[in-house]
Amino acid sequence: LFFIVLFGLYIVMYQTIRKKIVLADSSPAKEKWVSQCFFFMCIMLGYTFFSKMELLFLGYYAKNEDAARYQLLLRIADLVILPDFLFNYYLPQKFSHYFAEKNYADSHQLFRNAARAVFLLQVICLMGVAAIGYFYLQSFKIASPSMYVLLLILCSSQLFYSLFGSTNLVLMTSGNEKYSFMALGMVLIVEAIANILFIPTYGLSAAVYISWGSVLVYTTILYIFVHKRLKFSSPLISSRN
Repeated sequence: LFFIVLFGLYIVMYQTIRKKIVLADSSPAKEKWVSQCFFFMCIMLGYTFFSKMELLFLGYYAKNEDAARYQLLLRIADLVILPDFLFNYYLPQKFSHYFAEKNYADSHQLFRNAARAVFLLQVICLMGVAAIGYFYLQSFKIASPSMYVLLLILCSSQLFYSLFGSTNLVLMTSGNEKYSFMALGMVLIVEAIANILFIPTYGLSAAVYISWGSVLVYTTILYIFVHKRLKFSSPLISSRN
């Protein structure tokens, strides 16, 4: 379904929009610009699949009770990633400005400083979730030691987004959005296979562990691309630069 939608977006972007969009100097939009728009749409759509895939497979295999519990775990896990969302209202403009000016030194410093700030705030949020999580589960009458452990595992995966820095954002604002798309495409395929293999047998537990692993793999691949393309170092390790 995802790749069918991507093909449809490709047809729309290249056969319709490219011929109609005209820039300020009355020249048609360049094909590279249209390609960037296509990649942006694919990334946004793909991330929706990526973040909800386990829920989709739980429903597909008729594990409705597990799906309901997983949905609750996802909602509280969102509290941990909240600082990252708040910073993303500010960071895109700054990264875009630095990369447009080819100011790689300041963009690298912003990459490191933002990651450290977001990671610290996310650790605080995780501590808060750990403190109230069990009572949250009790309010839905699903509290148990195993459910609490699954909650902490799912919430801890959100730390990977800041542990590796704003890699996805850096790729998209530096003209390397195709690498972000490639990383997402690779992880989506592996994640789907893992869901097909393990969800029917292990249900909720498999969903949580697959989600945790997919976030780790996704953020690792993104960081590898950022390091190879822009030579950015790990944001949480001290550097003289």
